[in-house]
Parts: sequence; structure tokens; C-alpha cells
Amino acid sequence: MHQIVFSGFIHKNVDKTIRVKTATRLREICEQDNITGLFMYMDGNLISILEGAESDVRNLFVKFNQHPRVTGVTILHEGQIDVRGFQDLKMGFNKNDGLATLPEAFSLSVNSMAAVIPREVGLWVKSLTDSFARVNKLT
Repeated sequence: MHQIVFSGFIHKNVDKTIRVKTATRLREICEQDNITGLFMYMDGNLISILEGAESDVRNLFVKFNQHPRVTGVTILHEGQIDVRGFQDLKMGFNKNDGLATLPEAFSLSVNSMAAVIPREVGLWVKSLTDSFARVNKLT
């Protein structure tokens, strides 16, 4: 089992229709390739944790990294894991974005992040999501 954790930026001026199509396609790819993890997007900021077979996780990461609307992609962690931290793909969005109604999606807040992130994934994930909440002024 392989895991990649990365951050990046998605251009803010992307139309909501395109964001919905992109999020829907992401969910489809993850279901097809049995990739689980976390995807959080707010005001252009992106944090993602991808888990699954190494080739599938790397292929999805390359798609993110090469996408024309995504910039500044930085790998925060990459390596083998013994067990998945997530049983499916969780996607968090700004509650005003309209994307939190998609399947597997949740409206970003400190409380919602705490509810969807399993304790088993470790303290570093908690630190990462806390930093994301602080940067994005979530309450």
C-alpha cells in the first residue's frame, strides 16, 4: 500500500461547473482504482492524501501535478503504509462553494474535519489538517 500527501494551489477563477466536473471525475478515478484518502480544497488551497496501489496513486498524483489549473504542487510525504488510514475518499470544500453536497464531500470546518479524519492516521495528519484550518481561517 502506498501513500502520497501533497499540497498545491488551484486557480481561484475556475468556474463552479468545472470544479464540480473535476471533483466528480476525481471520485470516479478513486473508485475505479481503489484509491482512498482525503481531498480538501478552499479558496485555492489544496491538501490531499492518496492511498492505494503504488502505480495507481502515482498515476493520479501525476495527473494532479500536470493539470493546467493546479500549481505549486509539493509532496509533503510519500511512502509505503501497512494499512489504509481512510476507508474511502473524503472530500472537503468551502461551505459557500456548493461542492460540499457532492457524494463523499463535507463542508469544511474544524469540527467536520475532526469527524471525518480517523484517529488511526496519526498525529501528523492532525497537524496537517490543523494547519490547513488555520491558514484558511476555518472555525
